[in-house]
Amino acid sequence: MKRIAINSIGVGDVFDRSLFLSSGQKLVPAGEVVTERHIQLMHRQSDSFLYEGNGGGSVPRGTGPVSSQSSQGDMSAKRERVRVRKQRVETCDAVVQRLTDGLSQRVLRVSAQHMEIWDTNRVSDEPWPSDAEIVAMHDRGVSKLARFHDRLDAGEQVDVSELDSILSGLIDLLLRHRERFTRIALCVPRRDDYVADHAYTACVFALAIGAQLTWGMDDVRRVGRAALLYDTGMMVVPERIRKGGEQLSDIDRGRIQRHTAYSAAVLESVQGIDDAIRLAAYQHHERENGTGYPCGSRDRDIGDIARVIAVADVYAAMSAPRNYRKDRLPYAAMEQLVRSAGAGQFYKPAVRALVQMAGLFPVGSCVQLCSGKLARVEAANPDHLDRPVIQPVTDSGESIGEPIDLKRLPKSQMNIGRPVPTPESMMPAA
Repeated sequence: MKRIAINSIGVGDVFDRSLFLSSGQKLVPAGEVVTERHIQLMHRQSDSFLYEGNGGGSVPRGTGPVSSQSSQGDMSAKRERVRVRKQRVETCDAVVQRLTDGLSQRVLRVSAQHMEIWDTNRVSDEPWPSDAEIVAMHDRGVSKLARFHDRLDAGEQVDVSELDSILSGLIDLLLRHRERFTRIALCVPRRDDYVADHAYTACVFALAIGAQLTWGMDDVRRVGRAALLYDTGMMVVPERIRKGGEQLSDIDRGRIQRHTAYSAAVLESVQGIDDAIRLAAYQHHERENGTGYPCGSRDRDIGDIARVIAVADVYAAMSAPRNYRKDRLPYAAMEQLVRSAGAGQFYKPAVRALVQMAGLFPVGSCVQLCSGKLARVEAANPDHLDRPVIQPVTDSGESIGEPIDLKRLPKSQMNIGRPVPTPESMMPAA
């Protein structure tokens, strides 16, 4: 372990290896910016030194704070991010107070419009995009959103209209191929950029839910914007906490639960959004039965946009691979969501809408037929949730014949036996 004098460490410094107190407790993880709080904790110990290393006693390759002349600009930018984050933490309560004072049902409720654009019988002449096109669309959207989030994190004033190209592409696909639309979220390998990737995935589900609820186009676009922005407060939470994989302390859990208020504060820097979106960011972890946070609000006290975002957020998380748990089948994730809605946690119309759009056997997932043959779910049938359109495939993923609409066949002729993991050969290349 390399010994470093505390007096040589300043706010904004970044170390190649983690910093440990003399007690062996990790104080600053590798790559994190040293904050004023870290400095205060350093000076509380009796030892005048910290120890840089990997926790196992070996001497790290790093040589202390990044101090080369070429990195001074980066360090200045990191210090500015620390200042912006601290300011948002300090002001988030005032932002929340303004949002929730005099809250009215006008802000909370969204009415169905029964618009013809969401006609379930509409048939598109344009073909569904190839897997390569879906992956490219997903990567462009996530990259653009990550850059937008990064500018927000740096304290820049941004305009939500910069995200309209993402939404327009998704909504166009939703209008043309609503029965396959959720495949964009379920069949594309997730990226390491968790906040942006998760938001993009949740946006797909939120748009699908809004359309199935027959919201007007303005409200569907609004819930899409909210889905792209609702989790921006997670940028204030250290990466080691938000990615999971280790046991969290009470302090860590408190920081996670504060991220909804941080999101509301971060969105003060976004031009072109209304308070319904900021409120959705603040409320998206509330639950219908009052078991959520930050306020324990119940049913009608939760905004409709937040209710939809809550469902989209949870399903996006449950269906995503995690390094600390075994991957869930999309069917199992959907089953768990339906069960949770039945227990009173989630807004049942929103969960029903997602099941109708994605399918009980979600679009893009694989199933084994009662005959033992393998098939890929191609499209959902909202009125026949257990009878989707399927494409029989070989074990290597090659299509056999034409797609089959199970609702047009008697169950005695063909039926789904069980969901199965999707073979890697059938996953779009990242």
